[in-house]
Amino acid sequence: MGIASLVLGILAALISFIPCLGTYAMIPGVIGIVLGLLGMRNVAGRGVAIAGLVLSIVGTTIAYWQYQQINKATSAVTDAFNEIVQSAPKLETEGGSLSDLAKQLEAAGAELSKQAEAAGAELQQQLEALQQSMPEIQ
Repeated sequence: MGIASLVLGILAALISFIPCLGTYAMIPGVIGIVLGLLGMRNVAGRGVAIAGLVLSIVGTTIAYWQYQQINKATSAVTDAFNEIVQSAPKLETEGGSLSDLAKQLEAAGAELSKQAEAAGAELQQQLEALQQSMPEIQ
C-alpha cells in the first residue's frame, strides 16, 4: 500500500504542475491519500507510506487550487460576456423592413464612396500643384 501511495503521490505532484491539466491530479492524489493512510498501518513500510501521503496531499492541494483558479477565470469571462450582451444596443428598424434597412445602408455606402473620390481628386490636385511649385533637382 505504501509503494502504491508513493507512486500515486509522485504522479499527482507531477501532473498538478501542468497548466489546465493539473486539475486531473486530484484523482491519483485522493487515491494516494487513501492508500497512504492504509499503508501507515504496516510498520515495515510506514516511511514510504508517509512519503506517499505527503506527496499525494501536495499534488491534490495544488490541483484543487488550480481548479479554483480556472473556475474564477471562467466565471469572470462569463460575467463579462453577459454584461456585453446586455449592454449591446438592439438593432431596431423602427417599423421598416430589413430590405429598407439594406437600401439605407447601400445609399450611405454610395455617399461615402463619392466623398472618398472627391477627397482623392483634391489630394491629386494638391500633389500636382506641389510638383509644379518645386524646381527640378539636377
